[in-house]
Amino acid sequence: MSNVLKFLLKVPYNGQYLCYDNARGGENMKTIYVTITGTDFCCGLDFFRRHDALILKKEPKNEWDREAIAVYREGLGKVGYVANSPKTVLGESYSAGRLYDKIGKKATARVEVITDKGVLCKVKGPFKD
Repeated sequence: MSNVLKFLLKVPYNGQYLCYDNARGGENMKTIYVTITGTDFCCGLDFFRRHDALILKKEPKNEWDREAIAVYREGLGKVGYVANSPKTVLGESYSAGRLYDKIGKKATARVEVITDKGVLCKVKGPFKD
């Protein structure tokens, strides 16, 4: 059990904290969570459901953020962005800047928790070192 690392993520939700405690193996298969924000400018939170599959695509030519990662959902198109500010990142989830060099041009993620502050998603590996 000494080779199993623990990942603890505390996310505020309705006045309490939700905790994710997942065992993980090697560094390239670690558990990474991200927060999806900007949903108000796309379709809102009403279209998200737990376990929804999402596609994360880098936007290197984004004029506001060179580390921008757009989030897409099948049937809806762009539904938001991976949070890239300490004000919008929930708990210990990764910002777009931390995730950017760990994925290729795109990656997949799954919705875990939907809050009024953002949508918390688990990104699927493997990840670059």
